[in-house]
Amino acid sequence: MFDAIILTAVLGALFGLVLAVASRRLHIKTDLRIAAVTALLPGANCGACGFPGCSALAEAIAAGNAKTNACAVADAAAKNKIAAIMNHDGEEEASGPQMAALACNGCAGNVTIKYSYNGPRDCRLAASLLAAPGKCNYGCLGLGTCAQNCPFNAISPGANGLPVVDPAKCTGCRLCTQNCPQGVLHLVPRSSTLRLLCSNRANAKDAMAACKASCIGCGLCARTCPHNAIIMEANLPKIDYAKCTGCGLCTQKCPRGCLVLTVPPQGEAPEARPKTKGCAACPLAESCGVK
Repeated sequence: MFDAIILTAVLGALFGLVLAVASRRLHIKTDLRIAAVTALLPGANCGACGFPGCSALAEAIAAGNAKTNACAVADAAAKNKIAAIMNHDGEEEASGPQMAALACNGCAGNVTIKYSYNGPRDCRLAASLLAAPGKCNYGCLGLGTCAQNCPFNAISPGANGLPVVDPAKCTGCRLCTQNCPQGVLHLVPRSSTLRLLCSNRANAKDAMAACKASCIGCGLCARTCPHNAIIMEANLPKIDYAKCTGCGLCTQKCPRGCLVLTVPPQGEAPEARPKTKGCAACPLAESCGVK
């Protein structure tokens, strides 16, 4: 009996020693910064940053594998606090807060429809199988993939079949732009007023045949701009919003009405639709506000 007690005590001490050594060797240090950064992220888990969720992004920031401003949804105050946690001065965003904008006006009143698509409502699938249903191969397919992928319900189908962005809900997370196979959705500064409503990169003859409101790459906007805020790239105007003052001279010279000015209510840019020849069939013709 006494021997059994001694043996049990020795084995207990031995196992305790093994556990103590294993605990020290296998101990994983917890980075307290991860919890602090996670608390500052919005918790939307939208994945727009390229990571599975906010906690994964926080781990990447703490490990130095992601920028402190990698979350497009977080506001400036949160980004500054994250930078402070990481002992960074902060990584400035050149354009400030952004929102999504549609560079297409290919509604039924402007584009001749070649066929009726009755497949799954997925722009990516349709783009991989077929050309665009309209004559313009660069325009919006109108199947709603952008709206389906927006975690903030900031995009909805418009009466003319094109997506409409709600500035009050759009966070500039980039998910719609990343999932648009046509590349007709892009980010613009919230404070900007100039919008390009075309993505047709074809030559002038083909562009005119494809859509009544297409850009023809004439370059009048670029030559007119007194601030050098527009250059021509791939037959389309490319706007430098850091230089653009919203003077509107380019919109006055545009013969196709695909450059328009918007008047952001309370500092936020609204959805804009131009009135152009052939827009009589568009349900938004009387309410778009562009004369």
